[in-house]
Amino acid sequence: MSPPMTIKFGTSGWRGIIARDFTFDNVCLATQGIADYLNSELRTPNSEIHGRKPVVILGYDTRFLGREFSLAAAEVLAANGLERLLCNRDTPTPVIAHNIRHRKAIGGINMTASHNPPEYQGLKFSTSNGAPATPEVTGQIEANIVKLQAAGWSFKGAVIGMFQCQTFDPQPAYFKQLYKLINFAVLKKAKLKVAVDLSYGTGHGYLDKLLESVGAKVTVFHNELNPLFGGHHPEPNA
Repeated sequence: MSPPMTIKFGTSGWRGIIARDFTFDNVCLATQGIADYLNSELRTPNSEIHGRKPVVILGYDTRFLGREFSLAAAEVLAANGLERLLCNRDTPTPVIAHNIRHRKAIGGINMTASHNPPEYQGLKFSTSNGAPATPEVTGQIEANIVKLQAAGWSFKGAVIGMFQCQTFDPQPAYFKQLYKLINFAVLKKAKLKVAVDLSYGTGHGYLDKLLESVGAKVTVFHNELNPLFGGHHPEPNA
């Protein structure tokens, strides 16, 4: 019998190749490690989240099975007595971070592999301040996962994609904050003509919509969903 896979977090998240490393069983395992951490913090009097309503924001990007992996995580959180709010569509990471703070959630789980090639998926955990979890926090989660593996933990969930989770639209609160930070009146006077390459990512319906809201004439490229990113690397580099 092969030893259990080691789930290591880097830059707040764990990433792996879909179906080889990044499986539904491993997503449930990682989520249980996070749930154990959150419940421990909720019980700790000097914790920043002690006494808070145990709401966790869930989101995903345009990668393969993002929503389904999020629903699997939501089901594990529900089994641990934590409340879940799932973004109603693929969502940019900063939008998820803002809504963690805006809704005073105890944390967030975002299914994204960031700049990695399309065969990768990832699970990123953010703490109640909306920021990526620190190595101190992810170290505790990794230790929880090792304990679960040693105990032979497993999770019997619903058929993939069938778990019901409350959804919400994270865009209005994020746009409201942007309108406070950016002088859109200046952009409106500029009467811009802008070409936007959304690179098959989560920016569709965000960057283009913001520009259109100030009267810019926007030409959009690659705004459709494509988990293979059109055959290009998902990071917009040379």
